[in-house]
Amino acid sequence: DQLLVSAGKNLEPRQLVIEVVIPIIDLVCKRWEKKKLRLVHEHAVISLLQTFHASFSRLYLPSRIARTLIVATLEGEPNQFGAIEMAFVDTLNGWRCLSLGHHLPPADLAEAAMRTRAPAVVVSIMSEKGVPRPAQLKTLIRSLAPRTSVIVSGRGAERFRSQPDLTVVRNLKELE
Repeated sequence: DQLLVSAGKNLEPRQLVIEVVIPIIDLVCKRWEKKKLRLVHEHAVISLLQTFHASFSRLYLPSRIARTLIVATLEGEPNQFGAIEMAFVDTLNGWRCLSLGHHLPPADLAEAAMRTRAPAVVVSIMSEKGVPRPAQLKTLIRSLAPRTSVIVSGRGAERFRSQPDLTVVRNLKELE
């Protein structure tokens, strides 16, 4: 917490996200994969980053009329760090991000997009195998209003490149 607050005082917003927030997320993900962290550690870091993102959004959102993006993961995706990372980057790019966490059914994401009039739903896919299933993305796409886009990003997103009606983003530069 102190590291983030100190960095927030001394760095420009983009520099803060790229040099501090994303490396923290990468470090935690690597330690989690190597089973060097317990669930309590993961939850503590997620809580800290979500709280920091809420403050960050209030400070750096360009206006009250910013459009909303829905950011989340679908059912079965155990890792919400990619969604948190995308929320920070999208905020930098002037979006108000409604970060809904992980493990959501497609119908819930579609309802959130409809209620907020979001032009897009951003889905983080960190798992490289199995989840989410292509059927989940198809259900999400079918459930959305006609002009609402689906953007997928993360290590596991590339396997959905051939799926129609969605945009696959490989890295943060493309997401911007």
